[in-house]
Amino acid sequence: MMESLEVKLARVEEKVDQVLRRLESGDKRFMELDARVTELERKLTGYAYVITAIAFIVPLALRYIGG
Repeated sequence: MMESLEVKLARVEEKVDQVLRRLESGDKRFMELDARVTELERKLTGYAYVITAIAFIVPLALRYIGG
């Protein structure tokens, strides 16, 4: 038997709805990942500042201690 046009349209509509739900879920996951990456970038920037300070202070301290 041939499916009616209404049944075929209903199937297409359901598939479109499924795609939209997955896209919304993907948007939420992307935003969560973006927040995590931003936090990691902040931490890495802080570590870079600490390393820079140590790289500057240690030679000065060694020169002072060494005479």
